[in-house]
Amino acid sequence: MDERLASIGKRLNEYLIFKKTGINQFGRVTGTSGAQISNIINGKNYGIIKLLDILQVCSDLNLTWLIYGNGSMILPSSKQEEKNYEETSSAHNSIATEFEKKIALLEEEKKLLAQKVEKLNIKYNALEGIVTYQDMTIEAYKNTISVLKATNQDLKELLQYYKSASDAGTMNRETA
Repeated sequence: MDERLASIGKRLNEYLIFKKTGINQFGRVTGTSGAQISNIINGKNYGIIKLLDILQVCSDLNLTWLIYGNGSMILPSSKQEEKNYEETSSAHNSIATEFEKKIALLEEEKKLLAQKVEKLNIKYNALEGIVTYQDMTIEAYKNTISVLKATNQDLKELLQYYKSASDAGTMNRETA
């Protein structure tokens, strides 16, 4: 794509926006088609006749501005429209600046939130370690209780054995 044609297309699109005219509507007005106007705006190759058709219909369009980007978009006879365009352009620039500021604030907020998330992840991992340690401690206590129960049962059986042996010994002495 030729850069010069792309620049002309860009400026023609700017003019259509200024005039609040759609591509298809502009195509009908100039005796071409919306597709042809779209090709011009997109910097595709087009014939000089198409450009002349546009210039013939758009008597307020500055040819020097359209072709080279020099001067103002609108010819001097349409100063009020040019002033309106400049005011609109200034308003658009103000809005764009505000959006850029808001984007910068959102980016900063995003960074702060990422830092908070990182801190929460660290705390989560620490708590997860504590819970794992407590689970292991509980399991160790369960094992200790199980061993103590088995030892207690062994001691009960041993006590029962000695008690039985003692009772048998006492009975043997009484019978003897």
